[in-house]
Amino acid sequence: MRVAALNRAMTPIAATRLALFTKLRPHVHEFLAAASRLCQLYIYTMGDKNYAREMAKLLDPTGELFSGRVISNNDSTSAHTKDLDIVLGAEPAVLIVDDTDRVWPNNAANLIRVDRYHFFTQS
Repeated sequence: MRVAALNRAMTPIAATRLALFTKLRPHVHEFLAAASRLCQLYIYTMGDKNYAREMAKLLDPTGELFSGRVISNNDSTSAHTKDLDIVLGAEPAVLIVDDTDRVWPNNAANLIRVDRYHFFTQS
């Protein structure tokens, strides 16, 4: 892939001391727009607050889908797991979409695990 094409495909994230590049899944914006008509969306990441904000800007440039509902490891009640204890809403009505089931030990019944997205085949 040529450098110019790679630059268009990848989005740099300047939220950490490390240089990160993010490539969104195909059709993610369409999926999120459709999902937002059915339920209230949150971003919940094990990353820090800066990373969470950068991802929110990337996934929701207008701020309409998540409306500030962004949870980072700084907000979490546990350092190594995620839990619905800080998500507003009745637990039976919550659907979790994540690529890692081990971080949701208390909410496995709510989880739909998706495969991790790899833009580069060697990643």
